[in-house]
Amino acid sequence: MKLPTERRGVDYPGLTDKVGLRAGFAVGQQYGPGHKALTQRSGKPLIFTPDVNLNFSTEAQGIRVFKYFPQPKADNTVNDDNTSNDYVILRYADVVLEKAEAILRGGTDPMGQTALQLVNSIRVPRGATALTSVDLAAMLAERGRELYWEGWRRNDLIRFEKFNDPVDQRPAKTDKSKTIYPIPQRAVDTNPNLKQNPGY
Repeated sequence: MKLPTERRGVDYPGLTDKVGLRAGFAVGQQYGPGHKALTQRSGKPLIFTPDVNLNFSTEAQGIRVFKYFPQPKADNTVNDDNTSNDYVILRYADVVLEKAEAILRGGTDPMGQTALQLVNSIRVPRGATALTSVDLAAMLAERGRELYWEGWRRNDLIRFEKFNDPVDQRPAKTDKSKTIYPIPQRAVDTNPNLKQNPGY
């Protein structure tokens, strides 16, 4: 299925007009079929907010994401059981950003493209303004904007050495061992040649 060109908060023909969902980040008042304002179970307006606590959030707290859209049924309800969406393994935009990152890290392009040209070739069609410069911090941010909800963020944060930095609801830097997973204890117990990864 084709992704919307813009990255967030846009109407998507064939979906928004039928079931009310918009492409990208769902924040603010939410709507159903016929642009009817949705409510919470309590009857209050269903307004998604960016404020979220992982332990104590209400049904309205937290932005929802609709990057890959469910298929509407004939009655304009969402078909949760049988969507025809493909699962995205790798996208062209990811390859272009990887190439730009490789150039930033010292590589060269036989075609003569620069990292800035490559990044802007992804940004501009999305409705974002062209950058005037790009460094590794900008590259990580751009990968986050383009590839959100595609399962790359953990890998990217590790590669850019940002995974262990403090974040919201985790104020302290974590140990570097957390960039790797533990070996299942059952495997360690049954194979004397295995040694548990550090930190576990």
